[in-house]
Amino acid sequence: MHRVHAHPRRAARAVALAPPAARRGRVRTPAAALLVLAAMLAIASCAAERGSGPDAANGPSIATPAVAVAGRTAEHDSLRVLTQAVASALADQGLRSRLHADLRAAPNREHKLELRDYLRGGSGGILLAKMAKESGRSRESLAALVESVRPLEMYMPVAEHRARWRGGADLLVAGVIEDEELPFAFAAGGRQVAVAADRAPETPTVTLVPVETDFSSTLDLSLARNVDDADGATIGTFLVIDPCLSDPSLCYNPPAPAPTKPAGLYMTFSRYYDLGEPWTKGDPEIEVHIHGPSETSAITDGIDLSCSGEHAKDPLKRFDQNNKFWSGDVLLFTRAEIDAYRERQSDGFNVLVWEDDDTACTIKNDKDNIKGAIETTRELYGVASVKSDDGILVKIGRFIAAIYKHASWLLSNDDWLGDAVDQRMVGRSDADATHAVMKGSSYNGRIKLVMRQ
Repeated sequence: MHRVHAHPRRAARAVALAPPAARRGRVRTPAAALLVLAAMLAIASCAAERGSGPDAANGPSIATPAVAVAGRTAEHDSLRVLTQAVASALADQGLRSRLHADLRAAPNREHKLELRDYLRGGSGGILLAKMAKESGRSRESLAALVESVRPLEMYMPVAEHRARWRGGADLLVAGVIEDEELPFAFAAGGRQVAVAADRAPETPTVTLVPVETDFSSTLDLSLARNVDDADGATIGTFLVIDPCLSDPSLCYNPPAPAPTKPAGLYMTFSRYYDLGEPWTKGDPEIEVHIHGPSETSAITDGIDLSCSGEHAKDPLKRFDQNNKFWSGDVLLFTRAEIDAYRERQSDGFNVLVWEDDDTACTIKNDKDNIKGAIETTRELYGVASVKSDDGILVKIGRFIAAIYKHASWLLSNDDWLGDAVDQRMVGRSDADATHAVMKGSSYNGRIKLVMRQ
């Protein structure tokens, strides 16, 4: 079909320019009516095809940062420019091959690159030069845009994409700041495309998203192997392995006995429905926090008492949950910690589940909607805390009524998955769990808590 370069408004204008009889609905022959209708559809079709993406004849039109309007910030606009510039540059097969190799070599589980450092390096410098050429901007101005947004990581968050992409033109580049936002995305070459927030596109997608990874701590590649990488043709996913499995000769000495686990509160099972992590950010980082009143305020405020997760300081409090189910044996709160806590407060503590978005075991950056959801949970389940009396886990302990009223501790970009509530209070009796995970009035899963002497 001959391309008609039309703006969507021109489809309506075509009606106004049609012969008067056509505008009044008095086309005298069926053939004439079909001719007018076909012309209108052709114009509308081409306008829809063109959409907001670049025109094939004129090359990509790179967006320009604008004053924040309708909830959009300058940071969003800058990220949009960078995302489209990366996508435009990746029309080059040589650059795609470089990026494919660099992602594959990245020494972390999901093969992530820290964008600022990458663009300062060899391959990244070539990418930045191509971004400048395709966008019509200087390298310096693009580098300034990178510095103007929060630190970003670049990677393929969907494992199936990492297992399939071989460096070809079947590629999208997407960018997003907050989890709940609709990502903006561009095909290789810079054409804008629509993607959903709640499901990954079929086309392999590289994302530019705020950093979640500690890039100062790299994976020991001698203790890992890359899986689902088509024998080296695709990116894959690193899997940490026991060296004894790959080379039994390394294990001639019997392993040291596992340390005796202290008495305390443990979690042995968890299952969640909403993990709070969009497809743009890959695997979730689940953490379980123990929370209770601070020393200075008996019931009106609270503090984090303990954190268990992949990067917890205490090795016994480390666990890694990458999907909706987990089973194992992880320490949440030692008996010594419980006793020290009970010296100042006897009404119990709370078990809160989070999906960490940034720094491990750190709560920051206020989200008022989380406060509202937690307050709703408190109001609906007034006995939601966990209480330990003489080492016995009391499944229904008195909830600290005002603990969330002035929640200065609740400063978080993280996603709150729920509060542990005795499952009998919500009418459940799952054999594999002791507590429901409630997010306001919504049931978001279940966990099993065990108190050990």
